[in-house]
Amino acid sequence: MGSRFTNAAILVLAVTLTLTGVIGLFSQLSGVALDLHRVAAWMFVLLIPWKGIISYRSLRRGPARSWNRSFGLVVSLILGAASLAVVVWSIGWMWRFGAETVRLAGYRDTAIAWHWMVGLATLPALALHAWRLWPSPRKSDLVSRRGLLRAAALGAAGVLVWRAGKSVALLRSAGVGVSLTGAREAGSWSGNSFPVTTGAGDGQTPTVLADWRLEVFGAVDRPLSLTYGQVSELATREWEARLDCTIGWYTDQVWRGPSLSDVLARAGMLPAAASVRLIAQGGNSMAFPISEVRRILLATHVGSDALSHEHGFPMRVVAPSYRGWHWIKWLHRINVIPIRRI
Repeated sequence: MGSRFTNAAILVLAVTLTLTGVIGLFSQLSGVALDLHRVAAWMFVLLIPWKGIISYRSLRRGPARSWNRSFGLVVSLILGAASLAVVVWSIGWMWRFGAETVRLAGYRDTAIAWHWMVGLATLPALALHAWRLWPSPRKSDLVSRRGLLRAAALGAAGVLVWRAGKSVALLRSAGVGVSLTGAREAGSWSGNSFPVTTGAGDGQTPTVLADWRLEVFGAVDRPLSLTYGQVSELATREWEARLDCTIGWYTDQVWRGPSLSDVLARAGMLPAAASVRLIAQGGNSMAFPISEVRRILLATHVGSDALSHEHGFPMRVVAPSYRGWHWIKWLHRINVIPIRRI
């Protein structure tokens, strides 16, 4: 394939991978987006040999007296190494070979977590590299007759390799539950006995139940400050929901507690409400649109167990449509945010 087509295709694929990857980070119901992400990833892999030839020709010319070119070459080498690492981590995770956890810059995490973290981190370098060193894209690079034929061939090859890779992944993961996101099953239906993921500085101090209150304020008629006993008196609901964590595991559990919509109804949510921000005791928070309120549970129990401290006692968010980092633990305050008038 020509160098102009290769560079233009990589740029298009980078945008596609970014958009579909971000969708996957937010939603655990994004099957189509994630399949498109995987097809685009295999298309990117198929372009590596051609991109390698382009890079080799550039490197053969060596550094120049121009600071711009020398700096660009350094950025290119870093970008190339990072891109290869992202590819190896994702294939290794999918096919279950190599180490499941990787230590990088003194920090250890799963290979799939490094895949998306480093992938997102390389975007500024890719933009700089494309701007400084790549020729300006032309319409004919992709939409000419030759460009369309190359794009179709690359797309077909990407789909075929993706299907083959999926078959290998299924064989390698026989007997192990795998979600749409590629996460692996861990501790389902086991109460508090599922993995713990906690951000730096979160949940270090156990909650003193006598001091804890669930506060509801903002665009409501009747602000609330509920004790744990008062929360226990609210209508209780049970939901089966999957917690899918971005570091590569998921768990299916029965969660129990009041629904967010019931709590907001008790507070008298105003028609002007536009979104709800759920805030943890440590300050961590997440905002949800009003349209999601009916799909959120405020869990006090998992299975037959009250939540353990590590899992968010006395209350955590259960948001089945979202990835695990939206499931705020140690919930303390609910801020109902009104529509902003311009």
